[in-house]
Amino acid sequence: MPCAFIDKEAPELFDLLTAIFGYRLKLAEIGITDLFVYKLVDYCTARGLTNVFVYHAKQEAVYGADLDLFVQQATGKYLWFALQAKVMNFMGVYKDLRIRKKNPQQWEKLKDNEAKHRNKAFYLFYNGDYPSPSRLPAPVGTDCRGVPALKDYGYGIVERLHIETHFSGGASRAKFTDFYPYKMDALRKLICCDFDDPGGVFTRI
Repeated sequence: MPCAFIDKEAPELFDLLTAIFGYRLKLAEIGITDLFVYKLVDYCTARGLTNVFVYHAKQEAVYGADLDLFVQQATGKYLWFALQAKVMNFMGVYKDLRIRKKNPQQWEKLKDNEAKHRNKAFYLFYNGDYPSPSRLPAPVGTDCRGVPALKDYGYGIVERLHIETHFSGGASRAKFTDFYPYKMDALRKLICCDFDDPGGVFTRI
């Protein structure tokens, strides 16, 4: 598994965004996503790894995903994770994550994606530290490798259902601390650990 890859990349992205936010600047989601795909493909190819594959998702407007991530489990089967990427701004807000005037909402498209393709949908959040009256709380979530460090949340993941619940509860926007530290995991949980959901098991063709 490319655990060493995500161990290096997540803190680097966290530090990069933190530095950018210090100047009240921004980094485009699409650029981060494209670079992540390239780096992960290059890392796995160079090392002959065939237990993780990532692709740009097709028909985002229909199914809501930016990326399709396939991760081999201990059983030899691959789990398919549909990821929708968002980047925070220098106020810790995901400006592109909001209720749209036209239905279906993005999380509803991801729900349909799960039902039709038997995958598991997550939001993939690109995070850094940002100017705030109070310091960010310490991580509390655990995975098969223990408790991640704060910088491991440079690539954070939140299940689709949590996003849907957040907005159905009346929220008009979403920020980092709406999900971190209790509902957000580090991406390493998908890449380095067996996922304990029995649904969405696919053999990669």
